[in-house]
Amino acid sequence: MAVWDTFKLYLDPSFLKGLRDRCNEEDLDFMPTNEDAQMWFEDFLTKLYQYIVAYMTKYFKLKDWEAARVVYSFSVPTTWNSRIEVVKTFEDIIRKAGFGKSKQHIVKIELTEAEAAAVYTARSWKDHYAVDQPGKPSEEIAGIRQGNVLVVCDAGGGTTVNSATSRCEQG
Repeated sequence: MAVWDTFKLYLDPSFLKGLRDRCNEEDLDFMPTNEDAQMWFEDFLTKLYQYIVAYMTKYFKLKDWEAARVVYSFSVPTTWNSRIEVVKTFEDIIRKAGFGKSKQHIVKIELTEAEAAAVYTARSWKDHYAVDQPGKPSEEIAGIRQGNVLVVCDAGGGTTVNSATSRCEQG
């Protein structure tokens, strides 16, 4: 049995090709294909969608999930920033899984994961201590101002060495 983590990255054919190029011949038989990744991701998102619907209807006592106004906001790996065809494949998988099937439901893919992390950091600024004001309670620190610097470290699978790459490089 092989376990493949960070399989979302395998939706990008160029990532998968680069990984295959670094593998020796024996490992290629065990490498997933782009089709494998699409199937795995659709299965994963289908189960996630089913869980969301069950949770929201039960705990918020919604009678008609399809009539509820819902916005699904997805981000993509930063390495996909200029890969429009990969983002389109990802969106197709999202829709096959059930997201956005109702007229009241909207699917958005607007940010990379690094951008989403930066937005989250900016919006939750009040929850952090300022570097130049250590120990000062967050409620006394003003919101983000011109000249502030936000540092976001995107250390996801596409921007760092992942286990599949390590395995092939070790031979």
